[in-house]
Amino acid sequence: MQKPRLVPAGQGFSSLNTVEYKNRFLYSKYNPTQAIQKTLDSLTILPGTIVIACSPALWYGLETLEEKCGDTSMIIAFEADEVLCEFAKENLPKEKNIPLFSKKTLLKMDSLIREKTLTGNYRRVIRIDMSAGVQFEGELYSRVEASSEDIVASFWKSRVTITLLGRLFAKNIFKNLTLIKKGLTLSDVRKTVEKPILVCGAGESLDATLKDIKGMEKDFFILAVDASLSCLRENHICPHAAVGVESQLAIQKAYIGFKGNEFPVFLDICSRTQVARMFSDRVIWFCSEYAHGEFLKKIEENFFEGAVLPPLGSVGLSAVCIALALRKDDSIPIFVSGLDFSFSAGRTHAKSAPAELARLSSCTKIIPHENYSALLPPCFAVQTKDGSKMFTTPSMALYAKMFCEQFSGMQNVYDSGLCGLSLGIEQKKPQAGQFKNQSEKKSAFEIKLEEKNSSKNPRDFYRKEKEALLEIKDLLTNGENSSHREKTISLTQQLENLLKEREYLYLHFPDGYKLSMESPFLKRVRAELDPFLRIMEEGSL
Repeated sequence: MQKPRLVPAGQGFSSLNTVEYKNRFLYSKYNPTQAIQKTLDSLTILPGTIVIACSPALWYGLETLEEKCGDTSMIIAFEADEVLCEFAKENLPKEKNIPLFSKKTLLKMDSLIREKTLTGNYRRVIRIDMSAGVQFEGELYSRVEASSEDIVASFWKSRVTITLLGRLFAKNIFKNLTLIKKGLTLSDVRKTVEKPILVCGAGESLDATLKDIKGMEKDFFILAVDASLSCLRENHICPHAAVGVESQLAIQKAYIGFKGNEFPVFLDICSRTQVARMFSDRVIWFCSEYAHGEFLKKIEENFFEGAVLPPLGSVGLSAVCIALALRKDDSIPIFVSGLDFSFSAGRTHAKSAPAELARLSSCTKIIPHENYSALLPPCFAVQTKDGSKMFTTPSMALYAKMFCEQFSGMQNVYDSGLCGLSLGIEQKKPQAGQFKNQSEKKSAFEIKLEEKNSSKNPRDFYRKEKEALLEIKDLLTNGENSSHREKTISLTQQLENLLKEREYLYLHFPDGYKLSMESPFLKRVRAELDPFLRIMEEGSL
């Protein structure tokens, strides 16, 4: 195995070296520090930056880089080549504490960046090539850079959502927990479906798919996202189950005309409570980790073991996750249609979807049915998988990318949509195949649905939360004179111990990604207590 070789640089009395490796010099033979020093001199590093130092080799320029980072930014080193990584470890000055990762330790690098990002102290990532070693695996360095940027960007995009909707999410969770004893959870119905599963989104491609399965609907287990229910009804198809994750009022339009006992519905625990009440004991619950929090972990451990989904943000992606959990084994095919993440000019959804019906009901001679206002920025044109021109938005394009990342390697998962963005899976029309004309006896899914899951009673959970909130309220109101005051620890420590397990009180603050014990922050927490106390009191009855 060839090893890196130090070669003296030919510049007068200079003691600097360059490195020869794989018949290439990693630094200039005449002035090894010139290139990196020139790069660093022209560089401005803003506070809150994660700097990825790529292929550091002899670590030239490190001191300058540290000065530019100061105390507000951090340096992480990455060397793709294992031999060069060991070489860099040997040459890192002993007094320097720079984490260095290689191809084998990429998962540890990923974990470190996620951990640091969760503190809220870092807002951007930049890459600096420290030597020519990056040329050996240029594509990998680019992927590492892009992935690191995605981690940081995803955190801050999530923070925007949580700031806008976090309070609503938390309230829905605690209201919905009162209903959980009437229904099942996703873990109760895992591996109960033996038919091919058809996941129906509300995109334009669903129209053609519904025509394809006409007459053989019973040969599929049809799992519909909430916005596609009216499309199925228009085609006289009753789904076997629906999926809902939306927390806001607007989604209730999707359920207009349905009685609540026609089919079961998979609901996220933070979805709209009125929908859950409509379906009563025909709800199958799951939990999305929309944020990192001790209170959410506690809820998952107590009520959702085996029923936790990643935070995907899209009801379509959640539906595919549920389909994967439902099928008995990998031999059961899953067909996906209507998850286009794009739309044609003038249209946004499949025929008879709530958005299309709303346009029809409001159109006049002056206001057409076609919705061309949807084409305004930030919308942009894309070429879809069938070569046609459609339109998408940054959010929808991100969901398509997430779909590819989550499901592209899954066995027997097929894209049945004729149009839309590529989903990274094989295209195939829905086929019943060997599963056609199955016995009409009750399926394992239907049998499970008839069972009552009375073991999950959250009353004790509500009672404990109510007591904790009353204690926080009294401590914030009366301070050292509180009847709940523990004299063995400081007031600040007592409050911190209680609040760090109840992030729902402050997670939706713009600065709520970390707990602060400053007076202005605690005053805002105090204002949040009473609404949640009322919910806990109702739940503990």
